[in-house]
Amino acid sequence: MTPLLRSPIQWLWLRWSSISPAMLLALSFGVLIAFGTLGLLWLPGLYTGPRLGLLDALFTMTSAVCVTGLTVVDTATTFTRWGQLWLLVFIQLGGLGLITLATLVIGALGRKLSLRSEVIVGAPIDYTHRQNVVSLTLRVARFTLWVEALGALLLWLLWLPRFGWKEAAWHAVFHSVSAFCNAGFSTFSDSLVGFASAPLTLFIVSSLIILGGLGYLSGEEALRWWRGRNQRSRRMSVHTFAALLVTSVLLVGGAVLFTLFEWNGVLRSMGYVDRVANAWFMSATARTAGFNSVSYSEVSVAERSG
Repeated sequence: MTPLLRSPIQWLWLRWSSISPAMLLALSFGVLIAFGTLGLLWLPGLYTGPRLGLLDALFTMTSAVCVTGLTVVDTATTFTRWGQLWLLVFIQLGGLGLITLATLVIGALGRKLSLRSEVIVGAPIDYTHRQNVVSLTLRVARFTLWVEALGALLLWLLWLPRFGWKEAAWHAVFHSVSAFCNAGFSTFSDSLVGFASAPLTLFIVSSLIILGGLGYLSGEEALRWWRGRNQRSRRMSVHTFAALLVTSVLLVGGAVLFTLFEWNGVLRSMGYVDRVANAWFMSATARTAGFNSVSYSEVSVAERSG
């Protein structure tokens, strides 16, 4: 007979220790959303005007943590810098959680297996036996922060003449984190429409979106494959190959189609370089991020004849 637990604390500890790392990450989203929503409801100094109600605060924080980019208010005018920072913290935590969770799941499926082996294997491989989870999580976090820091630095240098060093720094950090996490939140009321004629800005933000969308494992393996590409035994895993192939097809295909459809539409007032840059950016952001460099209300609607 199993002995009775001596206290509720022991029971709670037993239940807690039985939760898998992937499940723990999944449950953490609910905690983050609840804590962030309470902050939007109660913390002082977050708003420039009236405070959000419960439903709007819950929706906004859910969108931030789950990095969807949907919002019912204008982030630039509704929130103070402190309010925007509160959102940014949860965008970063949610983005790290999603990237880490995806990394663990992909790792559990066995990223080094061939396609035939992946089909044969009927159950996930316990990733904790393949690589230390804590070590992996730290590597993902380090990769994320380095990429975001580099993106913020480049955006700050580009935006310095327009905003001054302090304001440019805040906008650069916010957009670098938001772009890499594919969140789509912006400190500009028109998203990035004001940078439609700034191709370098669009290229940096779209690069952050793509890197964040691909994730740590794909980027790491692609880099190792490139370094050892001359070795015959060096092969790319099915997951990384499929991720890179599908991403490339969607990005290039979307950019080409947007250019063709809008060359004399929403892009007609731009120069050739700006047209291509905006088509590329709109293709990248429409896939997963939620920014926009042209107004969707001005984009033409394809009509089927007959």
